[in-house]
Amino acid sequence: MRASPDGPVRFQLVGDSDDRPGLFDSVMFVTTSKRIPPNWVVTVDGSGIVELAPSRWLSIGFWDGYFDDLPVEVEIFEEERRIIEESS
Repeated sequence: MRASPDGPVRFQLVGDSDDRPGLFDSVMFVTTSKRIPPNWVVTVDGSGIVELAPSRWLSIGFWDGYFDDLPVEVEIFEEERRIIEESS
């Protein structure tokens, strides 16, 4: 989840037709559970951007490496994804 002071709230989700995550506007969704996965953290940067995700996904350069198919980042994504899925 990413929220910026001057923009929409976006969720990063894996869709039905692709196994890779994409960003979606929060207005497309409603809450069905109040549970937060145990591996999630909250960060707020100097410009007021709030992010809620596994801490390893919030590391600088992580998403670039993931979408470049770097093995370490792909494995990190899958490990954190498993934790999220097992906790739901």
